[in-house]
Amino acid sequence: MKNKYKFLILGFLALLFLYIFSFFISFILSLTLNKYFDNEENLSTSDLIYNEISKDKLSVLHNPFSPKFGNLNSKNKIVMFLDFDCEFCKEAYPDLRRIMLEYKDKVVFEFRNLPLTTIHPNSIVDANLFMCSVLNTDYFLEVMDLLYTENFSFLDFSQVEEYFVNLGFSTTEINDVKKCYKNSSYNNLIVKDVYNASDLNLSGTPVFFVNGYKFSGALTYENWKEILSILD
Repeated sequence: MKNKYKFLILGFLALLFLYIFSFFISFILSLTLNKYFDNEENLSTSDLIYNEISKDKLSVLHNPFSPKFGNLNSKNKIVMFLDFDCEFCKEAYPDLRRIMLEYKDKVVFEFRNLPLTTIHPNSIVDANLFMCSVLNTDYFLEVMDLLYTENFSFLDFSQVEEYFVNLGFSTTEINDVKKCYKNSSYNNLIVKDVYNASDLNLSGTPVFFVNGYKFSGALTYENWKEILSILD
């Protein structure tokens, strides 16, 4: 009987020790995590997402045939690798659009395609529509609006003709875009963009290169203002 009570007491003490030990470990872990996240909040945008690419890769960031927006003579350049079916790109677009309008006199924005067709099978279709529309007209942001904010999903060109008419596309422009789209005339540029993205070791979108410095993810307006503060 005494041995029974002895084992019960030892068992109780062991459980008590485990409880105290686990509480202590949880407390230490909590302090560590809080300290980590406090430090993360104090980090600047550049500390969190900044990377400089090697100089031998800088040429990959220039394509004279890519769609461009803003001041084409500016020395300040933002190259954007985007996928029109990417949720993170859609999340980033409103703030990106705001920045593009604010800095259109200071910066040239160059669009590059990175359709992630393994997870977004229709992204190549959207990429072809964008390239054909923008390289045959002057409606850069308007077409981006169509693809990012209208939640547009189509397979037949006739579905977007009304949208283009409302934007002010001429009949000639619409016919040019339609012919280009049906023939996938700029597919070679899209493929080149994908190869260039591979050269830069890009595996996701959105990715932005600001004067040769890489920033990844759905950047907020505040992120952009901090990044571009050196241009002010």
